[in-house]
Parts: sequence; C-alpha cells; structure tokens
Amino acid sequence: MVQAIHVAAKFALSDLVASGPKGIEELADATHTHGPSMARILRALTSLGIFAEDTTGRVRPTALSDTLRSDHPESIRPTAMMLGAHFVWGPSGALQETVRTGQPAFERVYGAPFFEYLAGHSDDAAVFNAAMSSSPDYLAAIVGAYDFSKFERIVDVGGGHGLLLAGILSANPRLRGVLHDLRRTSSHCKKVSLETESTSRA
Repeated sequence: MVQAIHVAAKFALSDLVASGPKGIEELADATHTHGPSMARILRALTSLGIFAEDTTGRVRPTALSDTLRSDHPESIRPTAMMLGAHFVWGPSGALQETVRTGQPAFERVYGAPFFEYLAGHSDDAAVFNAAMSSSPDYLAAIVGAYDFSKFERIVDVGGGHGLLLAGILSANPRLRGVLHDLRRTSSHCKKVSLETESTSRA
C-alpha cells in the first residue's frame, strides 16, 4: 500500500477532492492518468479508509486523506512522496541481498552513498528535503518539551534546511546555532558548518 499512498500524494488526489466529491474520470482527467487504473488505486485506498465513496460512486475525502493535502497543518504528503520514491523503494527491494552480504543496498543499486547520490540528483534531493522539513507543527512540541535556554550554542548535525534549529533559535534568541550538513558544490559534496545568531541566517 506504500506505493498506492505514494501515487495519491504524487497526483495530489487529496487536494483535488478537498472541495467536494469527484468522479473517477474527473480525477483521471485532472491528473492525466488512465481511468481504469485510477479506479483500482482509489478502490484500494478506500478499503483502508483513505478516501471514501458516496452513493453515486464519487470519491470524497476522509480524515486520513486530509493528511495528504498540501495545505494540511500536519500534512504527510512530502513523506508519502519520499517513501514511495524510486530512491527509497528500489533499495528496499534489495534488502535480502543486504542481509546476506552486509553491503548497503543503496550503494549497490545506485553506485554511490545516499547523500552523494542526492548531491547529483537535485529533483530527488528536493523530495527528500521536503519530507525532512514537513509537518512544522512538531517544532512547538519540541521547543515546549525541552529547556534549550541553558545552553550557549546548539549544533544541529544533519539538520538539512535548518528548520528545527531555526525554531529553537526563534524561541531562544540569546542562543547561537550551528547547522552542520552536506552542501552540493559543483559535482561533489563537502561538509560545511553554518554559524548563526538569528533565525534569519539559520
């Protein structure tokens, strides 16, 4: 079902039905997809409670499908798009060989370590970064659950775009923050440290 949810996220089906029930052909037309195949995917998703059908067979949203909307405050759409993406799904299918040999599946499938691969594939990197930065509502819970004010400097290793660090610094303006991650430079990656005293530079 991971791929079915991925397809729903990829084609933004939850966004399309947010305004009201839609027919299968209407959704297929809007997404430029094959009607019968779209019907089968939606039937599978409906069996899980992701979408529902009204009495006329049109697709309507549910509480679960709402979380796949782009504008939902707790949207998991970016995560669904990543988990079903080829650069996650492909290596997952090679798990048996990894267990047998102990060799990383990603490197065997794509010929490079994960982050080195992303550095050379900006579209896939964008999918990964969007998933890592999704559902910003968790920031309030983290900041509220822990007292960061007792520190002078916080280092976020592997912090991506710096969303978490920026949230912590915003709530604790006296702190200094260091975002340490990989950056694409021409055709390769190198480690960089970005030090900041304000959220605008995190």
